[in-house]
Amino acid sequence: MAKVVRNVLFMAFVFPPLTTPSSRHNLSTVLRLREHGWSPTVVTAPEVVFTERRFRSIRPSAMHWPQDDYLRSRIPKDVSVVRCEWPFEYRRIFRDIAYALRFPTQPYFSRRGRLRMYNAGRRALKEGNYDLIYSVNGIGVEHSAALELKRSTGLPWVAEFRDPWIHNCSEWQHIRDRSWHWWCSHQFKRVRELEREIVESADLVVVESPLHAEYLIRDFKLDAQKVVPFGMGFEPAYLSDMAEAEQLVAFPTRPVIGFVGRIYYGYQYVIKNLIDALKVLELEGYQFTLVSVGGDSTFRTFAHEARLRSLVPIGLVDHSLALSTMNALDFGVVAACEKCAPNINSKLWEYLALNLSILAIAPKGGSMDSLITAGNCGYVLPYDMESMLPVLKNALHDFENKNVKRASSEFTQSYSRQTMVAHLAKRLEDLV
Repeated sequence: MAKVVRNVLFMAFVFPPLTTPSSRHNLSTVLRLREHGWSPTVVTAPEVVFTERRFRSIRPSAMHWPQDDYLRSRIPKDVSVVRCEWPFEYRRIFRDIAYALRFPTQPYFSRRGRLRMYNAGRRALKEGNYDLIYSVNGIGVEHSAALELKRSTGLPWVAEFRDPWIHNCSEWQHIRDRSWHWWCSHQFKRVRELEREIVESADLVVVESPLHAEYLIRDFKLDAQKVVPFGMGFEPAYLSDMAEAEQLVAFPTRPVIGFVGRIYYGYQYVIKNLIDALKVLELEGYQFTLVSVGGDSTFRTFAHEARLRSLVPIGLVDHSLALSTMNALDFGVVAACEKCAPNINSKLWEYLALNLSILAIAPKGGSMDSLITAGNCGYVLPYDMESMLPVLKNALHDFENKNVKRASSEFTQSYSRQTMVAHLAKRLEDLV
């Protein structure tokens, strides 16, 4: 008997060739859903998405989101990709003025962006028979567009948030620091009401961590069965391809402590304290190499201030080279501010998959602390520099004694996208 193939309209603005953790995750979800009888049509961004220039020129910006040819090559040829029109390459005068006057606008209320995604989705729905709509938050308009499609078609709808909007501590800290207090409060209420409308209308809500699910259920009084925590996890296929990539740098001094990615707004003080603690260890004669990979200058800036000699900075690289560099590490660093208890850094999953030990500066009792404790796979550091020192020394001594904390293969496998999407596919089958 032939297996039934179901069609899903997958709405995710962030998708290859754009290069972000969300892009990799969304591609992985599409790849794995196909294994469970789903045929995705992806509604996404154009190949080139221009960035905006602030206070400089009304001419089109030559800058665009970074692209990754490796991720582009992983898109199956039989997956239909609908790229919506997105001619927003000109600097937006009114948005810049609002930003300067401390009235920053929220992306969730971009009418033009929502209409672009909605129109592309509506055309796709008219051209085929679909069983499900699946939207993934990326630039803030995907869920609003999917909400309108849900209302017009009545199709089951899954809304994947990762970090639910009102619980995104880094984003709201950024808004508080750059707007009037009353304006920030007003925007929070607007976002909360829009989020409420979305989570109440969706048939299933997917979030990053169990704490996110707990907060969402509590704040919007949702049925617990409606909200499911599925972490980003790691994609085994990306790791398999990594073997073909050459290692960028040979590190002569071990252990190698590394951070891959960017530092979110409000996390900078966490990295400064880590750098200062490592400088103390360096002065005490401890041997190690610190590596940062990506375009973020935070590590370089604080290492320069502290005169840390052990830093090896590496710039932007494609995902396969980033994984190759990760594979040469001994410890992987993840960080969050003290208020970001539900947050899980996307790189943590790949660190686990590559059998690294985790050095986490994260809230006690939060998502990353709980995961590391459950897997006995790393060390959770306090936030102040002096208190970090004994934990870092313990980790370095464990490495020297070949007794460093690492996750078991059984624990790691539970966070493979292959495993996680299999569970997700069962929930999707229940909806249709």
